[in-house]
Amino acid sequence: MSIKQYIIFLSSGTILAAFALMIVIININPSTSGFFGFFSFYSTLFITLMGFFATIATLIRIYRKKHSTIEIMIHTSLRQGLLLSALIEISLVLLSLEYLSTTVLIILVIAISIIEFIFLSFDRDSHKG
Repeated sequence: MSIKQYIIFLSSGTILAAFALMIVIININPSTSGFFGFFSFYSTLFITLMGFFATIATLIRIYRKKHSTIEIMIHTSLRQGLLLSALIEISLVLLSLEYLSTTVLIILVIAISIIEFIFLSFDRDSHKG
């Protein structure tokens, strides 16, 4: 699969997820749907955000041509899209439960940063040998 096909595939999936998110927002009443409504909203939002961030990150990496292979660009973009989406998703869940504060948000950002640092250190080790 070429990088152009990958971008088209990822963008198409993101657009489909965004349409699914709009359908969930329009058709599901959160006060009467219970767990299913919240699960549908948060799962479609997560998939949409992850696809969006991964697509943007991949396009930026292609433009900058900083990495040596396409596989490394895609792997890094997907990982960072996942982590950023998880940060936003966890923040929204905590906000809806009224547990989100500045301190909790800073702890979340630090935790995501540590996770990314761990992945970066393993990636550098695997490319040395």
